[in-house]
Amino acid sequence: MNKTKKNFIIRMARPEDAVDIGRIRAAGWRYSYAGIMPDDMIERKTEITAEWVAGMEKRISDVADGSFLLVALDGGKIVGFAAGSKNQFEKYSNADMTLSGLYVYPEYVGTGLGKLLFNAIVKKFSELGAKSVNVGCLTKNKSCGFYAHMGAGGRYLCKVFAKYRTPADIARYIGVMEKVTGAGIAIPEMHRTNDGLLFQDSGLSMVLMDYIDGKTFYELGRAPDDKELDFILGQAAKINKLKFDHLSDAEDSVRIDNICTLYDSVAPFISDSRELKEITSIVSRYKQIPFDELPISFVHADIIGTNVIKSNEGKIYIIDFGVAGMYRRIIELAVIVGRMMIANGRGVKANTNKVAEMYQKYASLSGTEVSALPTYAQASIGAMYLWAYRGKFINKNDSKETSFWLNLCRREINAG
Repeated sequence: MNKTKKNFIIRMARPEDAVDIGRIRAAGWRYSYAGIMPDDMIERKTEITAEWVAGMEKRISDVADGSFLLVALDGGKIVGFAAGSKNQFEKYSNADMTLSGLYVYPEYVGTGLGKLLFNAIVKKFSELGAKSVNVGCLTKNKSCGFYAHMGAGGRYLCKVFAKYRTPADIARYIGVMEKVTGAGIAIPEMHRTNDGLLFQDSGLSMVLMDYIDGKTFYELGRAPDDKELDFILGQAAKINKLKFDHLSDAEDSVRIDNICTLYDSVAPFISDSRELKEITSIVSRYKQIPFDELPISFVHADIIGTNVIKSNEGKIYIIDFGVAGMYRRIIELAVIVGRMMIANGRGVKANTNKVAEMYQKYASLSGTEVSALPTYAQASIGAMYLWAYRGKFINKNDSKETSFWLNLCRREINAG
C-alpha cells in the first residue's frame, strides 16, 4: 500500500471491536515473531476463539481493572491498536503501568501509524497519572528499533528455561549464576527480582542479563586472536577456581566424556571409511587417558564461539553456564581448543600448545593434564563430530548449526 502518512482516527476500543483486534494481533505476531518463535506456537497464541473474543470484550468493558485499549481507524476500518494496563511486572519493576501491546497490520508499518498510537497511549498513561511505564520486546523482534526510537530504553539477553526443565534444574542454574556473579567473572550484568535472579512470566521461567551490543565469535566468523584468547583463558581460570559444596551433573549429550556412548550409537552409520577410521582412533586414544589422575574443578564446559561475545567497545563476555559443573578441569581447555580455536585453522597441536601456555599464566596445570590435553582436544572435536553426524544423518536435522559443526569437525578429522 501507499506508505505516505494518512489521516488516522484514534479512539477508545468498544466491545464490538474485539474480533478486529484479534485479527490485527494475529497478523502482528506473524510479522514480528516469524523465525523467533515456532510457527505452531504463533498459531496457537493467535487463534481467535469464541473464548478469546469474550475475554477481549470483557477486558474492553471492564475499565475498573486499570486496563484500556485504543484502536486506530483508516476510513472506518480498524487497522491497529494499543493496549495499556496496570503494572504487570510488580515483582520486577516499580513502573506505574505497562504497555501490554501495540500492533498494526504489517502493510501499515512505515505509515506513521505506530508512532501515532504510541503517542496516543503515552498521553492516556499520563492522564491516568502514570509517571513510568514498562515496555517489553523480544531482542530479535523487528519492533525493538521502533521502541528505542520512541524513547523506550532497555534491551536484555534472556535465557529461557525449556518446559522440560524441572524446578531442581532451574534452581541448580540459579545457584551457579549466583556464585559466578559474585566472582567478578566477565558476564553480562544479571538483573534481579525482589526474590533473586529468576523471572517468571506467561508460564516461562528465565533469567535476564544486560544486552551486549556486539557479536559472538561465531557471528564474527573467526577464532579469538592471541590477546582475546589470553583474556578468555584468564576468565576460564577464575571459573575453574570457584568452589561448590555439592553440584549435580548437568545434562549435556555432547560433553567430551560422553564420546564413547556417542561413538557406540553413531559409528555403525558412518559411511566414509576414512572418517570412521579417524574417529575410531580418537576414541581409542581417549580411552587410554589416566582419568583418575586428572583433577576435578568447576568448569563452564561450553566456552565456544556462540557463548563468547565481543562488544562493539572491545569487551569480552562469557555467557550460558547451562552445562557447567564439577568435571575434569582439562575439559575446559579441550573445549576451547577443539570447539573455538578450531576456527583459526592452525590445527590441534599448535592450538593446544598455545592454550596450555597461556592458561598457566593464571593457574598451573599438572603434568598429566598437559600430556592428556592434545588427546582430550581431539576427543572434543570427535564428540562434536559424532553429535553433528547423528543430528544430520540419523535424526535428519539438517540445521545450520548441525552443518556448521559437521563441516568444521570433518576438516580437522580428515587432516589427521
